[in-house]
Amino acid sequence: MPECYICLKEATNIDQIDNRDKYAVNCPRCGKYEISGTARVSIRNKLEDNAYLLSAYCRERTYLGYPLLNIHYGNIESILSSIPPAQAIQERMDKLIAYIGKSFSFGEQVFLNHEIDYPICYLKSASELRGIISFLVEENLLRYSPDATTNYYMTLKGQKKYEELQKHPSKTNQAFVAMWFDKSINSAYTNAIKKAIEDSETNPKYIPLRIDLVEHNDPIDDRILVEIKKSRFIIADFTGHRGGVYFEAGYAIGLGIPVIWTCRKDEGAKMHFDTRQFSRIEWDNEQDLYEKLKRRIEGSIF
Repeated sequence: MPECYICLKEATNIDQIDNRDKYAVNCPRCGKYEISGTARVSIRNKLEDNAYLLSAYCRERTYLGYPLLNIHYGNIESILSSIPPAQAIQERMDKLIAYIGKSFSFGEQVFLNHEIDYPICYLKSASELRGIISFLVEENLLRYSPDATTNYYMTLKGQKKYEELQKHPSKTNQAFVAMWFDKSINSAYTNAIKKAIEDSETNPKYIPLRIDLVEHNDPIDDRILVEIKKSRFIIADFTGHRGGVYFEAGYAIGLGIPVIWTCRKDEGAKMHFDTRQFSRIEWDNEQDLYEKLKRRIEGSIF
């Protein structure tokens, strides 16, 4: 059987795509992904001790139904840098509850293969998964099936926890920035928005993300939705009045994600009428934007 390029364990299948230098991989641990021929050769050296993170990231994208990760020689480091750092135990437990809730109906027997399913929780081994499951059983979120040691049932408490996670998904320390991608306003991002996010005295410290500055191979609309969903808050600057910024702010509001509204003062009167109910920062210059935005982040994002 072929060997997965990420976990180095047996893959279900690896198929060349249309006689090109690209391969579709289906691995029971890592899920599905695509990889170029050059990346196949170099990926292990680039991953070093982070193979488990990429394995978990691919597996999560697969079961959530996101577009397949397209790995090539030039984007391995950027993919790794986009994966949130190691999560606390509670976050890993939540990931398992979220997976079970999405993959199995309530009352249905849940089968977990310890040797294959540990990437679901961003873990490194089957023994770590057994530990997570033991915690969930102790907390009465899962219970063992009476006829097997790898089969479980979600308890009512576990189902309620899953439903709560769906309403209030855990967030990273990412701050998504929606704005006009025009060179006339690029310095406002670099010198004001990005700097205000990074300089804010918050715990945790937040990391700005502007989608046009991220290397990726996903359809742009899909990637935007994914990144908004996992962000702690959104900064939407309406200078230039781009339709995409209105959409992204509205999408975040629908998910219950805080949005900080900003607009250059000379364009404030052009804001769409149904946005006037939202408090916004109107700024004169980059220093003004930096100072007002930093205060707003420190005062409203927790």
